[in-house]
Amino acid sequence: MYSDRKIWVNGEMVPWERAQVHLMNHSMGRGSAIFEVLCVHPAGESGVVFRLKRHVARFFNSARLLHMRLDCTPEDVMGAICTTVRANAVSNGIIKLMGYYGDVAISIQPPDSPLDVAVCVVDLIEDLGGVPYPIEEGATLGISTWRKLDPRTVPIGAKAAANYLNGLMANADVGARGYQEALLLDIHGRVAEGPTDSVFVALGGVLHTPPLDGILDSITRDTLIKLAAYLDIPVQVGPIERERLFEAEEIILSSTVAKVLPVRRFEDRPLEVPGPLTRRLKRAVQELLTGELPEFAHWLSPVG
Repeated sequence: MYSDRKIWVNGEMVPWERAQVHLMNHSMGRGSAIFEVLCVHPAGESGVVFRLKRHVARFFNSARLLHMRLDCTPEDVMGAICTTVRANAVSNGIIKLMGYYGDVAISIQPPDSPLDVAVCVVDLIEDLGGVPYPIEEGATLGISTWRKLDPRTVPIGAKAAANYLNGLMANADVGARGYQEALLLDIHGRVAEGPTDSVFVALGGVLHTPPLDGILDSITRDTLIKLAAYLDIPVQVGPIERERLFEAEEIILSSTVAKVLPVRRFEDRPLEVPGPLTRRLKRAVQELLTGELPEFAHWLSPVG
């Protein structure tokens, strides 16, 4: 359980209960924290971290976009992630990488210091009890009345804690109407993304996904686009009007943990689950994670 876990904090492995900051730290009061969520999968001798380099690169890019300083290198962070996974003996779990201001600060201005960095890993089954609902069954999806953050207000390409209030509100909105997942439209009323998911819409055998100018540069989205090309599934990246969702043959949500999550009901419209493109992508992801697709072996970083 959680209490048995160890967390890497600024180069030191500390017990779960000692991984603390002051209540008045800047990141808690102002949302000035950045993070990444990665997965470790049970392959090889001690597990593999999926797309480790890309996640760490995005972490450093988030710091750059928000004018934050990191007193470490990408290689330092990748080493810390693997060290933490080994120390917790987790081969099927979720890793959270965090950058935050641990110092006390009342002002809106952050401390003039580098970010603290922490790495936590938990077991998907032992600690979390598995995913919230069976991925194979698919999820229900509703359009939120809240819109995706305007990219002219904050850098939405940064994976920043404060930005996720937007998704929290969207989830609460559709949850009150009985849906499991939320879909956010952008400021123009076009398809954007979910609170923690990218969106793919299948129309006429073609996968459509929104452009990056209004959404997070999702690593799982990038993964599915590249796998679709490998499978000769056509992908079109461009604006998706809201009305096209009601014509979709399949809707797929992609995220770090679920990878490929089919939508079984969009608003009041049932959808086939899994659809043919969903099946092909899901199978390819499974083969990739077990090392059966050598073309993508560089995405699997051994923990040991």
